[in-house]
Amino acid sequence: TAEAEGVRLYHENEKDIFGDVLERCVDIHTTFNKRLGAILDPANYIQVGSDPLAAIQQLDPWVEYLHIKDCRRSDGHIVKAGSGDGQIARILEQFLRNPLRQSVAMEPHLFEFASLKQLEKHMSGTPGSGKDVGVGGDYPDALTAFATGVGAFRQIAADQGVIV
Repeated sequence: TAEAEGVRLYHENEKDIFGDVLERCVDIHTTFNKRLGAILDPANYIQVGSDPLAAIQQLDPWVEYLHIKDCRRSDGHIVKAGSGDGQIARILEQFLRNPLRQSVAMEPHLFEFASLKQLEKHMSGTPGSGKDVGVGGDYPDALTAFATGVGAFRQIAADQGVIV
């Protein structure tokens, strides 16, 4: 088994898969219990019509990893952390209540890149109800977009007394 080999398995609430909406993520994690950790991606929950704050509350025993990606519910566009409906500050606060949780991944997706468009194209028509990804900002290049995303998250973290 993975556990016997020292490998930890995770499930991310990626849109357009069985485990995209909150109810099915709860089903997955209660079925596998502690054998499967959760990666919480607030933007993906928004894009499938689930509430990311409810997700971290209901999946709290399993959430070990957090993606920093925000999204507007109105159009499904990815925006910098704190600018969408992902409730990033409240989710980070809940996430950090457990001192063992320290892993976050910057995943701002603020710049439309070819592989993202390709992934979206291949995912269409699969189970789930995800919206197409769009970007909610106008950035000249990927580096500027990523720096903007990191800066927005650093401010949210600093507001909670966390230095990143």
